Amino acid sequence: MTAETMQAWRDEQEKSLRADNSWLTVAGLFWLNEGANTVGSDEGNDIVFPAGSCPATLGTFHRTDRTVTFVAAPGVAYTINGSTPKSGALQVDGDGKYTPDTIEHGMLSFFVVTRQERIGIRLRDNDSQARRDFTGRVWYAYNPAYVVEAAFTPATNNRTISIQNILGYFEDTPCAGTLTFMLNGQTQTLEAIDGKGSLFIVMRDKTSGHETYGAGRFLFAAAAVNGKTTLDFNKAVSPPCAFTPYATCPMAPPENHLQVAVPVGEQYVGEHH
Repeated sequence: MTAETMQAWRDEQEKSLRADNSWLTVAGLFWLNEGANTVGSDEGNDIVFPAGSCPATLGTFHRTDRTVTFVAAPGVAYTINGSTPKSGALQVDGDGKYTPDTIEHGMLSFFVVTRQERIGIRLRDNDSQARRDFTGRVWYAYNPAYVVEAAFTPATNNRTISIQNILGYFEDTPCAGTLTFMLNGQTQTLEAIDGKGSLFIVMRDKTSGHETYGAGRFLFAAAAVNGKTTLDFNKAVSPPCAFTPYATCPMAPPENHLQVAVPVGEQYVGEHH
């Protein structure tokens, strides 16, 4: 990859982050109580959406154990998945395993998420303050020295990695395998998980919490061919929680804490965690 093609890739990352329904538009995460949970822009609701974004009373979410239904207030128009709504329980995301039913009203869209025993509503607002105020992603200079070949050793015996998210929950995540490579003259390893046709890595290094996002960065690599793949650390990116406080990102597991600095890829200019 040349500096020019890297810039084109960065432009695509910028475009994606600025798009409708991107992480910049995530404007709330509201945990549901058992029973009725009213929602609207009025401060008296159990769930308060941004002022002016919807009626004072938009409707009510009803939670019964793991089942959630939505009943709109009289006269409120909305759609589910772009179509006229039908009565019944909403499909939830199942900790990201399923595509949830998305309710749309004006510039808002919202859906049910589960995080182990907690069930909540994630709100997207295409007119969010964060989207309007965003000034752009910040990158280190491209450095081809941080494009390295890695040997891939597939995991055996259904091995898992314990990965903690920013809510404090741990999840035993299936490990795809171990990547072994040279960086700054030292042998390094990273544990990868299945990225749906690619390898997905959540990593920290000596820049984390200083120049890059504290919880780590994300890196994707092509699936290994003949036991090898390429790691391009220039493509290390900040996770969604760097752009919204309402994401529940995984943090780099201890196995992926590199003891060297990786001063390429995306930097972080907010408050470091």
